Amino acid sequence: MKASTKLKLWFACLFWPLMRLWYGITMRLSNRRRFQPVAMYSTPEGIAKAIDFGDDYKSDPLRGKLDLLYHPRRIQAWIDGEQDIGDCDDHAIYWIATLFKSGLAKRAWLTVYMMEHKDSSGSAHAICVYVDNDGVTKWADYRVPKRVANRWEACAVSARQRDARPLGAYALEVVRIAGNDTPRFGKGNKHIGFPSE
Repeated sequence: MKASTKLKLWFACLFWPLMRLWYGITMRLSNRRRFQPVAMYSTPEGIAKAIDFGDDYKSDPLRGKLDLLYHPRRIQAWIDGEQDIGDCDDHAIYWIATLFKSGLAKRAWLTVYMMEHKDSSGSAHAICVYVDNDGVTKWADYRVPKRVANRWEACAVSARQRDARPLGAYALEVVRIAGNDTPRFGKGNKHIGFPSE
């Protein structure tokens, strides 16, 4: 593992406990009263279609260096206006808000993980992990949700899709969606070390 990747993982471990505060602030600042409520969907496939399967991805400011989490209502306004809708954490929080609001999930976590690529470089990715009404754990980022055994396996499966291996992850539970579609964060859990394949 490159020293820069180790440094990124070390920084992520420091940042993860502050994620709840930082994301709460950036979501609050990005919400406006004039935005329409988040849409409701009858199936997860409808959500994947609404976000155009990730084709409307847009990096955060400063080429992704300034990590912001936009409010689900702002993301909905971008979807309604057929604009690009944000990066992976914005897609993940939109998944969570719409799954809860549509009655399609019992529990959900905004999950961020660090991964190491084949060239030993590192990067991070955010996904939605949730438990559906049948008690099945699934994960999604841009596509139709896939079944997994648990939250941490979701990180491993997602990393493999990127030809990488996960190093560590942080799952911040969203305990409910407020009346103004604001996700309310609960406790977070860190997971370091994944089995080698």
